[in-house]
Amino acid sequence: MDRKVYRSRYGTVVIMSVFALAAIEAAVLYHSCTATHIAVAAVFFALYVLMLRCEYIIEGGTLAVRAYVVLARIDISAIKRIEPSGSFMSAPAMSMRRIRISYGKYDEILISPVRQDEF
Repeated sequence: MDRKVYRSRYGTVVIMSVFALAAIEAAVLYHSCTATHIAVAAVFFALYVLMLRCEYIIEGGTLAVRAYVVLARIDISAIKRIEPSGSFMSAPAMSMRRIRISYGKYDEILISPVRQDEF
């Protein structure tokens, strides 16, 4: 079987947003350490970890979208439409230069491979 791996594009808007919010939370956490602040800091840490490994794998007749531990499998034959998207919706896409993949009856996912032309 032919296996192709596409890494996620890392856009400055997404990365700077996560780091800016994390810096604000760190400053708040420094001045008043409450359980809520610790929970929010844990969420930012989890987002950072998710950003470390985001990739899209095409193998056989399946597209696997992996964001660290989260894995989604999409049957390529179920894909109905692929189009560019600039949506701000939460997605396993680390850049705002995204591709919207519509599949199944009402399902869709946003991804941002580095080599979009090749994808």
